[in-house]
Amino acid sequence: MGPGLSPVTLPPPVSSPFLLVPSSDWLASNDLAFAIRDRFPVSRGHTLVVPRRCVATYFEAHSAEKAALWALVDEVKAALDAELRPDGYNVGFNSGAAAGQTVFHLHIHVIPRFNGDVDDPRGGVRHVLPAHARDALQATRRPPLALGGEHDPFARHLWPLFETATQIAIVAAFVTETGLDLLEARVLAALRAQVGWCAGDLMQPDADVVVGSVQQFSDR
Repeated sequence: MGPGLSPVTLPPPVSSPFLLVPSSDWLASNDLAFAIRDRFPVSRGHTLVVPRRCVATYFEAHSAEKAALWALVDEVKAALDAELRPDGYNVGFNSGAAAGQTVFHLHIHVIPRFNGDVDDPRGGVRHVLPAHARDALQATRRPPLALGGEHDPFARHLWPLFETATQIAIVAAFVTETGLDLLEARVLAALRAQVGWCAGDLMQPDADVVVGSVQQFSDR
């Protein structure tokens, strides 16, 4: 530094991209927090609620900051309800790199959800660990009523009815050749049966196959 020159004080580097967002772009704010739209939204209206102080994780925030954050979550939710009328919400935060946090300035995600935005929303936040969520869901599901094949659990209720039937109507969207094989012997055993057929329009080629097979049953 040359003689007579005063030292220059530089501003501290910005430690969070959220602090680069001008207050004019904030959606809502209070004394300790503000809300902004996520730059990479996973749904319409995806919003971040951020403390003004650059604290890394939720568990390092003090109680007043936590209260301010959740108060703003409620305010953001009310605004999203009025604007977008979502069918549900996912609300939460990532804490630490192992949990997926990449910006180390605490932020709470408020993610509006809409019916049909995914095929199967069951499990919600459990799907941060997809395999674990899938295993847990499978453990709670009842076994299906029908599986197909000779030992189908529904078959033990169905097959005895063929033995006493006076009329049989087969109603299905589609039928496979193996399914016909299972039906044939039992239909023929119901000697007094009159066999009717109703087929779905979407599988008309299969319906033609079945109609032909039913005619063969009747001819025997």
